[in-house]
Amino acid sequence: MKFTDLENPLDWKLAMQAHLREQGVSRYEFVRRCAEAGICAAHTAECLLADPGTSTGKREPSFRMALEMARLAGLTIGVKRRRRG
Repeated sequence: MKFTDLENPLDWKLAMQAHLREQGVSRYEFVRRCAEAGICAAHTAECLLADPGTSTGKREPSFRMALEMARLAGLTIGVKRRRRG
């Protein structure tokens, strides 16, 4: 199992984009799945997965939406304790 540290919403977006590419799933197809699953509107999913340098790509997901979209894509987001130091 591969783990990726997610420090911020941009990390989530890049991890989602990479995973969808690896799975051969187009963004359009995944956006439709999100809408059909009732996670969010297709336009919202498109904005959340858009390239960060674009005006629509600046949107950030809520924690609930990030978890649900990741689960739908076949990813699991876990929480781990950080070491202070």
